[in-house]
Order: sequence, then structure tokens, then C-alpha cells
Amino acid sequence: MKQFYETYCDYEKLSPVVREIRQMNKLRELTELALENSEGGEE
Repeated sequence: MKQFYETYCDYEKLSPVVREIRQMNKLRELTELALENSEGGEE
């Protein structure tokens, strides 16, 4: 992890991109859970 940081710490545009990817993954997981819950309630 340290090597990754040292390699990319000067890339100013990288940090926001990584944050956005993490947020999109969280949204995808929440959407999947919501869909599973809504499908389970209809049965």
C-alpha cells in the first residue's frame, strides 16, 4: 500500500476518481440489496 501511495501521491486527479469509484460500488451494493429485499417481499 505504501508503494502504491508513493507511486501515485503526486497525481492530483487520481484521488477524486478513486473516491468516485468507491461511491459507485457502494451505490451498486445498496441497489442490489434493495432489489433483493423488494423481490423477497413480493413472494
